[in-house]
Amino acid sequence: MRENNTDRHHRGGRRRFRHDHDAPRVIIPAQPCVVCTQPISEMASAVAFGPDQGPAHFDCVLMELTKREPLVSPEKIAYLGSGLFGVIVEKENSRFEIHRKIVVEDPINPPAWRKELRGLYKR
Repeated sequence: MRENNTDRHHRGGRRRFRHDHDAPRVIIPAQPCVVCTQPISEMASAVAFGPDQGPAHFDCVLMELTKREPLVSPEKIAYLGSGLFGVIVEKENSRFEIHRKIVVEDPINPPAWRKELRGLYKR
């Protein structure tokens, strides 16, 4: 029988975690989408869009970019991260080639609603 500290705490091969408290829920009031005007229930997934950088549904932004950007088959629009979308062409082995980038959110100067969200999640 081993005599180190970990044996006493890992009986049965499973770690057991104590949950002494419930994680606080962050309640974020819904705001209207600047594209479709419907409420955004998941503000954390909203995208800052348009000249005023108002909140928009991710799918609404994707739809608007598809209308605006001239696409040639087999190009598609995809989210690249950090408020950046791109016109891509899928290659083999789950790879893709970026034909052009579309900056949607300003990463340096986020809108007030985005700063407020970040503050709520840091608490």
